[in-house]
Amino acid sequence: MPRIRQPGLLVGPALGLLLFFHPLIAEDPGWHIQLERYPDNLWLISAVNRNVCWVLGVHGTILRTVNAGRTWAPAQDARIAGKAPTAIAAFSADAAVVSISTSVPWSGRPVGSSDTSWILRTSDGGRSWHEVFCQPGGLFNGLHRTGIDGAICLGNPVGGRWTVLTSSDGGRRWTFAASAPVQAGAELGGLGCSTTWGNRHVWFGALDERSATHVYRIYRSTDGGAQWEFSILPSLSPHTLDFRDSLVGIVTTGRREIGRSTDGGKSWSAISLAYDAGSGDVAVSPDGQLWLTQHRSIFSSTDAGLSWTQLFQVHPAHQVVMKLAIVMEGDSLFGWATTRIGGIVQYEGRAMSANR
Repeated sequence: MPRIRQPGLLVGPALGLLLFFHPLIAEDPGWHIQLERYPDNLWLISAVNRNVCWVLGVHGTILRTVNAGRTWAPAQDARIAGKAPTAIAAFSADAAVVSISTSVPWSGRPVGSSDTSWILRTSDGGRSWHEVFCQPGGLFNGLHRTGIDGAICLGNPVGGRWTVLTSSDGGRRWTFAASAPVQAGAELGGLGCSTTWGNRHVWFGALDERSATHVYRIYRSTDGGAQWEFSILPSLSPHTLDFRDSLVGIVTTGRREIGRSTDGGKSWSAISLAYDAGSGDVAVSPDGQLWLTQHRSIFSSTDAGLSWTQLFQVHPAHQVVMKLAIVMEGDSLFGWATTRIGGIVQYEGRAMSANR
């Protein structure tokens, strides 16, 4: 097991912010607890490189590190207080975009026409956030970078069409895609159930649980969101998804099976698991390795999802590992995962190609 020193707590004298300080990163490679507990349920992650990572909590907390997690500092302002955060995408240590809504997505109340969603942007490391887009009636489910300055925002349907927004200037300005998909029935998207690969490939999941047959779809675009097609997931409810490249992708289903595609999302097959994956997260590291969270555990796959190996398990007090993100520099991988009680888990290890 990694040898970890206990984190401390510092106060930033210049900003008056609480900074969570980890005096030493793990002396052994692998996963280890970096932040034991923060007073929010930490959730979404956007990692820029081995040093810079942004974390979003369900009650509006935004934490940022610029030194590989040795310190984590709050990075939100009053605009975010009292709103429900739904997605985050970071461009650098200073620039990031976050989506928020007047509706709390996990409350069980449907998003209505009286609800409003916004995209906010910061260019000063989270000291201040500024509104760059506003939409009444629709919930934004995902924000993703598509290149150095490109980004895409995916949201629930408004007026019978899915919300697809694109930006080419680092999230400063957003425009509607020309041909967003038409909503089928009463289908909606899931928070975190979208992904991109490269600058052009985009996928997101949809489910219509009001229909008698509970139809589940994966929408896909190969031109940056201009044109769309979809495939039906046979009896698989999409929770989270990610793609290793333009062909191989994995979707979690909340059960003892995952969906796997080898043709870019045109078709999907079910892979049985030896454990209940719940509504865990799936992510792909740049070396092609697949990662999966299941309750308190983190698994990896080096054979495109056919088999999985358990690598780490958090203490029961952390309850659930929520989301994870992995980046690669040289022949090494660096990553983070969040836990339900406000913990942050960090990873450092060799890339898959470096181990061969």
